[in-house]
Amino acid sequence: MDIGFLEKELMEILWKMGKADARDVYEELRKKRRTTYSTINTTLVRLYEKGLLEREQIKSRGGFKYIYHPAKSRKEFEERSVKETLLNLFRKFEDTTVSYLSESLEEDEEEIKKLKRKLEEEMKDD
Repeated sequence: MDIGFLEKELMEILWKMGKADARDVYEELRKKRRTTYSTINTTLVRLYEKGLLEREQIKSRGGFKYIYHPAKSRKEFEERSVKETLLNLFRKFEDTTVSYLSESLEEDEEEIKKLKRKLEEEMKDD
């Protein structure tokens, strides 16, 4: 899944912290750079909508708040991102991708095409 720079930073913070609300994430990111709470909150909601974060609603002063945590481990996220990237390359530039991979990996083109089929099957299952 393609994510932006700020989204990646927030994911890194949550992988490190495990669980946090928007305020905690904001405070952690502020140690590195300037930002606004509303930007962090909006970005966390966007990551939740993309399925990268899960959240639970808890009571707090004046109402409720969300506690966020990663939906997948960093390793699972990275593996899925690599699969999606490769599959997109196959879909957009199949001949060039097969040629490049067969040369750089020293595999024959049929093996590379098997890899493509396997990626397609795995992405259907996710």
